Amino acid sequence: MTNVRFTSIFVLLVLFTTTMVGQMHQKKGGNIGVSGLGGLSLTHPDAHSSKKSMGSVVSLGITRSFRDLLFPEINYSFFTTAYGINGSGENTTVQHHAIGIGLPAKLNFYTLRLGKSNKGECTLLRMNLLLGYYYLHPIKNKTDLGVNFPDEHIFEVGLGVLPQWSGGHKSRVAWSYFMDMGYRLDLNKNAALINSFSGWKTNGVFIRLTIIHYKTMDFLGGNTKKPAYKQKM
Repeated sequence: MTNVRFTSIFVLLVLFTTTMVGQMHQKKGGNIGVSGLGGLSLTHPDAHSSKKSMGSVVSLGITRSFRDLLFPEINYSFFTTAYGINGSGENTTVQHHAIGIGLPAKLNFYTLRLGKSNKGECTLLRMNLLLGYYYLHPIKNKTDLGVNFPDEHIFEVGLGVLPQWSGGHKSRVAWSYFMDMGYRLDLNKNAALINSFSGWKTNGVFIRLTIIHYKTMDFLGGNTKKPAYKQKM
């Protein structure tokens, strides 16, 4: 009788473990994502001028992740930029749209462990150093200046964080949320715009959210395709 009970318990444990492991998931190679950026720019001419004004930028992009390190992106941006007051006492403003490509890199330099939740999941925060380059091509301008702006070259530097949770549930493995903030440096040496100033710059600060959705596979190996990499915890 004891052997029968033991056998029954053993079978139930095996079935339970198989069911739990059968729900374990792992990333495959494919993924797709979206990004959204909002920022403020401080527009100013050369180093010899004290005239400065504020502008803003909103950007939406489509991206993908290469080992959570490189994130090539195609994006659309909308800029509103103020260039101060002209000789007639009117605000000189520019609104323009642009499409572009970018290549930001997120370099992990520290992982902060926050302990376990009530469900037994470990929570981690991956701290990233952000470096990126963007090329933007203006497609539509609305300006009081009567000029067309050249293509833009932007360098980004900043810090980011990626929350992660242990466990193989598909909802945990299939989604990643990268949150970044940093500084955008305008690499252009733009032509003179007003009052014979040269070298107008639109440097500024930004925040960005990037959401990546990964294809997943069953941890039991039902899919014969080799996974691209394991999520580091």
